Amino acid sequence: MPLRQKHIARLDKGLSLSQADLGLGECLPSPDIVDYLKSRSLGRVDGVVPTFKLVLDGIDIEGDLDLSDLGDPSCPAFVIEIERCHVKGRIILDNAHLRRLSLRETRSFSISLSEATVLGTIDLSLIEPFDKVCDVDLWSAQIGGSLEMDGAVLAARKGRRALDASLCSIRASAHLRNGFRAEGEVRFHNADIGKTLDLSSASFSNFRGTAVNLDRTQIGGSLHVRKSTRFRGNLSGISLSVVGNIECLETIFEDAGRLPVNLFGASVDGNLIFSGITLRPHPELRADAEMILRLDALQIKGRARFNGMAFGHAGPQGPEAEMPFMRFSLSDSSIGTLQMLDVRLEGSSEIDMRGTHVKVLDDLLKTGWGGADTRLRLRGFRYE
Repeated sequence: MPLRQKHIARLDKGLSLSQADLGLGECLPSPDIVDYLKSRSLGRVDGVVPTFKLVLDGIDIEGDLDLSDLGDPSCPAFVIEIERCHVKGRIILDNAHLRRLSLRETRSFSISLSEATVLGTIDLSLIEPFDKVCDVDLWSAQIGGSLEMDGAVLAARKGRRALDASLCSIRASAHLRNGFRAEGEVRFHNADIGKTLDLSSASFSNFRGTAVNLDRTQIGGSLHVRKSTRFRGNLSGISLSVVGNIECLETIFEDAGRLPVNLFGASVDGNLIFSGITLRPHPELRADAEMILRLDALQIKGRARFNGMAFGHAGPQGPEAEMPFMRFSLSDSSIGTLQMLDVRLEGSSEIDMRGTHVKVLDDLLKTGWGGADTRLRLRGFRYE
């Protein structure tokens, strides 16, 4: 059904357009929405930038919704709310300039905001795939508020990432929590997040690859990975910089490969806390293979606390299966207080702290340094 005059009148008043306004089973052609919005680009009026708000609630949209380059870079005026809609195509807002964007509970094939600028919040909470596919592109986007993706479900197309926020700047926080699920890589490579990145109660899956990429990411607050977050794939944070804390609590790494965690060269002004961690090697990982928890070259001004670290098999082999060689590597690091309280490594294993300097060592000899078959490599390790 085309966008009729009565529909335009509602939208011009800032009222929402719903499926009831269109009629049961009717779809709104995406070009009608594009033409309507571009006709409302007013620019400045008497030196003031008027806000124009589009509200679509629960309607079916046919075809790609291409709003690339929407808005004036010098005076972003649009507030876009396309919520609980079914978009039978892609939502494209590349290089758009908006005041605020909400696609909450909307289904589509993909959402692209590459190099877009949004002065306020982007709300992608509870978005879902359309026909089993949905990926999000925020490459080099500038977000003046927060990125809200709680409860979102992403499933990457072949050759793409589930979420690509490389080089993205987020002035406030990024929330990927409370039922967030991603099939494919979630990538914040070289991103700048002003406050907190929260990955709690979420699931990240990219088997035999990187599930979450935080390489060279800068976080002005804390990184939270809590409340039974699950990884099926690697967590990478090479040269990650965090002003607050890194809290990895009650987290499960399933079907882990050779390098399930890599925080090489990360710096933390606050505390690094690994507590209640379960790491289960992939059933096909050979017993003569090496699995590394790589935390080398860390710079931790506060505490590095390791408590409740469990490493064991899951899967058809059962708990009695032979473990691959496990290396807990924390070499060449500088740490304020090191707490080795409960780090239990099954089978042949190694804890490597060569060249690490610690101001205060707080440890439990019986439980903090691996198991009976754990080799300690401590040359150059010193504490005050």
